[in-house]
Amino acid sequence: MGFRDNLRDASFKGIKFFVDTSELSAGRKTVVHSFPDKDNPNFIEDQGKATRIYNIEAFVIGDDYLITKDRLIRACEDKEIGVLIHPFYGKKKVKLIGTARIRENITDGGMAIITMSLSETEEIQFPIQQLSTISELINAVTSAIDSVNNTLLDVYDVLNTPATILNESLSIIDSTIETLNTVKKISNINESYQRSIDKLQSRVDLLQLTAGGLVDDFTGIFGISSSEVSTTPSTISGGQEDANQNVLLNNIQENLGIIDSRKTLKIDSNDENTIALQNYIIEIALVAGINSVINMEFISSDQANETQNKLIEEIDFLLDNSTNDVTLQNFADLKTALINDIINRGSNLPTLEILRLEAVANSLSLSYKLYKDLDRVDEILARNAILHPGFIPAGVDLEVLSE
Repeated sequence: MGFRDNLRDASFKGIKFFVDTSELSAGRKTVVHSFPDKDNPNFIEDQGKATRIYNIEAFVIGDDYLITKDRLIRACEDKEIGVLIHPFYGKKKVKLIGTARIRENITDGGMAIITMSLSETEEIQFPIQQLSTISELINAVTSAIDSVNNTLLDVYDVLNTPATILNESLSIIDSTIETLNTVKKISNINESYQRSIDKLQSRVDLLQLTAGGLVDDFTGIFGISSSEVSTTPSTISGGQEDANQNVLLNNIQENLGIIDSRKTLKIDSNDENTIALQNYIIEIALVAGINSVINMEFISSDQANETQNKLIEEIDFLLDNSTNDVTLQNFADLKTALINDIINRGSNLPTLEILRLEAVANSLSLSYKLYKDLDRVDEILARNAILHPGFIPAGVDLEVLSE
């Protein structure tokens, strides 16, 4: 068996070649600080993870090797970032460092060897349109928060309110706290949330149900304030990003749970205070759910559309049942901003697809087969609740992203 039989397929910027070895430079960026009259360095400064460098020896072989060689040379001279697909490293965005070296001679016969050093990198993104739709959504959320809070402040007044009417407010608040304790995930309970819950419970115990106090407590519980609405999408990376996205998804589900509980709670009262408080809790929970969308990094267009549809359903319910002109206008604007933002962000996302394997596979081979990327293993395992990475079952439906 000749050496050509051991070559593996690879490509750079879509131009195919072959490789038989791999060489990767990786580690940390460090600076050694030395001082006079000291035998050993006093301090080694760690400046973060070093950029990965892939040293590639590309074999261009075949009757048309001269054409492929020229194309690969032009790809090396092109200034744009390109995609390296390698049998050992998967799919990586890279840029050539310095110059490539090309070797060919008569004895090689129909073959050129091109040596390249490729640095892993990312394209600088300037998502002007995406930031524009997010900014519009932020403005709509901010206006809705102010509108919802001001409506309660204008209407709700417990001074000289009969005890029977006050009891209706107490009942609404007690049931809301009970629902929150039911739907709130432990992972989403933080110090600020618990402090707001405790303040609200204390307010109920002392019968101090002022409009201003209720607004403070509920905005604290739902974690929103018109002065603190996020202004940029989340840029947290790694495992912390996954945790952050789970919190945001949980927030949306919890707020939808609060809304459902309020909608099913029958309020047999014509009292303005009671109706205002009931409406306020539904509206502030809905705005809080939409606020979580601002920092969501959706993994698929399916997830984005599903989230949008759930929230739009609740906005439509509110628009069909509200009689407050200001509320109607603000939530109509919020609906438009939400739809525009989800359409914009979802348009470039992959879709969910169903895959059924004919034979048992391991996660590494499946990840490379689907994406030419070994780093997508955890995604496949988590999405399909697979416990053993070496055993992905055949004959069952698996959810995978289209790209």
